[in-house]
Amino acid sequence: SADDPTLPDFEAAEENDLHERFHRLASLTSGFALRVAATIGLADALADGSRNTGELAAATGVALIR
Repeated sequence: SADDPTLPDFEAAEENDLHERFHRLASLTSGFALRVAATIGLADALADGSRNTGELAAATGVALIR
């Protein structure tokens, strides 16, 4: 703490913990997005070129929510 350097600074530790948890969660999202893309066959749906969201939804069998 600021008053006694021998005591832990719980406020800073909590902030660092939240920061660390955010980064761990953020690192999972890329892997999750890749897995979803692979599972629904997004690469195959894009093999012949770009498509709009409706076309991609139809090609991959995913419901398009607007």
